[in-house]
Amino acid sequence: MLDMYTLGSILKVYMKHSPKHLDAYEQQLLDGWEEVHKKSQLTLWILLALKDGPKHMAEIKSFITKATQGMLDADDKSMYRALRRYNEGQLIDFTLEAGQGGPDRKQYFLTESGYNVLEAFARRQITQIFYRPEIRNLLEHPGHRPPPSTAKTMQPIRTETTPPEKEKGTYGTTLATQDI
Repeated sequence: MLDMYTLGSILKVYMKHSPKHLDAYEQQLLDGWEEVHKKSQLTLWILLALKDGPKHMAEIKSFITKATQGMLDADDKSMYRALRRYNEGQLIDFTLEAGQGGPDRKQYFLTESGYNVLEAFARRQITQIFYRPEIRNLLEHPGHRPPPSTAKTMQPIRTETTPPEKEKGTYGTTLATQDI
């Protein structure tokens, strides 16, 4: 089944072969893509945290930060909103524990449905995709890179309907939020 450290190992190998330094434009594109990617990952990491065992919200956040090596973290408001949605969707549930000098604390855990949905998602979206030899090979080896001159000379095509603010330098979040 899913081993979160195996996926992390694959990504580390990939990063070893990826460019070390991005120019400002490439960094902007990467930042925008990562921001969208992080938002889509929260459900997976919350459910993985609870698959590891029941946890309070702070422990879930700590698990996510450690497991993603600091690449993903969510503010308390986003976490509570997500936990409430997952509880309403019957993916998770909670027990109340007496707080130490404060309000009661919720300890969250996966429901049977939550466990089943996580297992199916991991199998369909991670294991059956990223563990395939041809995909693993692409992630672990550098592959074919465009000639350096081609990558740096490509410019966005400007049409009369393209607003000036859409020129190179402002595409980071625009491209990341579209299907590219």
